[in-house]
Amino acid sequence: MRTYLKIALFSFSILLFTCSNSDDSNNGGGGGGGLVAQATYRVTITGNWTAQTHPTDYPANAGFDQLYFMAHSSSSSLYKLGLAGSDGLKAYATTGDISGLNAEHIQGEDGVDPTVIAIGSDISATGTDSFTLTITPNTTLISFVARISPSPDWFVGTDSFNLANPDNTLVENMEFSLFPIDAGADGGTTFESPDDPNAGPVATISGDPFTGSNGFIQRLGSVSIERIDNN
Repeated sequence: MRTYLKIALFSFSILLFTCSNSDDSNNGGGGGGGLVAQATYRVTITGNWTAQTHPTDYPANAGFDQLYFMAHSSSSSLYKLGLAGSDGLKAYATTGDISGLNAEHIQGEDGVDPTVIAIGSDISATGTDSFTLTITPNTTLISFVARISPSPDWFVGTDSFNLANPDNTLVENMEFSLFPIDAGADGGTTFESPDDPNAGPVATISGDPFTGSNGFIQRLGSVSIERIDNN
């Protein structure tokens, strides 16, 4: 049975280890007065999931399903740690079907259309992929999920990180480390365990099969975000 690391409702689901322009935790919000009309970022996801970094039960076909990434307002949320995941999140984390997430997030509740980007191909365990993303003052929050494949219902990601700093400047670059999260839809304990429906909250995973030889949870990869427009 896996054990879970219980964290506060609005804590990050990833470890943010570099962020320019601000050392503050800036979840929430969604932009405000004084921001530039829009800004463009290059987003790059890189896998770091190998039999050496994660020797327990390492699957032969390890990788990540297509990354689902959106810039949005505070009316939207991909998931919240400690709460039940949406039907769309559970379906994606369990089967890789991204259509439910699209249906849930095609438009924010306040009428602001979020920018939704789904990478068209899967990413290998040590592969990389990148794309560009344009934000506006109403869509400065960024969220993403990528299904760990194979897995019962595990994924990596973050929800509602604000690219707008408290002084209304924009973050220039950052890098997120990706750690495993359980969507709470399946009680399986190994990468290729049989279905075991077991409703529960979204929670970070703090044990096998993600423990490295040093006894600590090892990151599965990273996502870097770099502002590339003229500023």
